[in-house]
Amino acid sequence: MRGGHWHFQCHECGMGNAELGYLADDQALFCAVCLDEGRGEVRLERWLPEDVQPHARLRPVLAA
Repeated sequence: MRGGHWHFQCHECGMGNAELGYLADDQALFCAVCLDEGRGEVRLERWLPEDVQPHARLRPVLAA
């Protein structure tokens, strides 16, 4: 990996760096919220801060 920090979002519970207030390090691959709530190891969607958010590409642009 890159030795940096990643934006992240869990597709299971919806929690991400915006809700939790911190970026994930290289070793954070699974959602801590899902682990704590007994859902098992749910893999995080992660992207670098300079990259476009992966789910933002799926949203249509709103007309003004």
